[in-house]
Amino acid sequence: MFLSTEYLAGLFDGEGWVSFVVGNSVTNITCMVAIDMSEETLLREIHNRYPEAIFHERPKSHMAKKRIFRWVLYNRAAGRFVNDIFPYVNTKKEDLSWVLKFLEIPANTSRQKLPPDIVEARRSFIEDYKAWRASRRIG
Repeated sequence: MFLSTEYLAGLFDGEGWVSFVVGNSVTNITCMVAIDMSEETLLREIHNRYPEAIFHERPKSHMAKKRIFRWVLYNRAAGRFVNDIFPYVNTKKEDLSWVLKFLEIPANTSRQKLPPDIVEARRSFIEDYKAWRASRRIG
């Protein structure tokens, strides 16, 4: 099965999501780009194209009638996928722009204390992201 980049962008527009999780300090931020859906075959095909992702079946809730699968990329691994689909995404372009902003911040490649400029860049990023999310809430 061939999945065009445009098709992947449309799929992400409909089924995908972006999240940033802050650990016990602002220097520990995890970026998640994921697609949740019941079509296992389709997600496996996407996983073949982007094998750096994690693919698994989600635990079934008491409300679920179908099996739900999750395909998720974390942090820097999300970059190639986001860059590929970004030109074709419509409804979630702004969400993905936050991933690109996050990827501009230097990564913590060692266990050493981060330099103050990177700590401040991460703190500023999270504050701006939270403000943006709050501005999108209805009501």
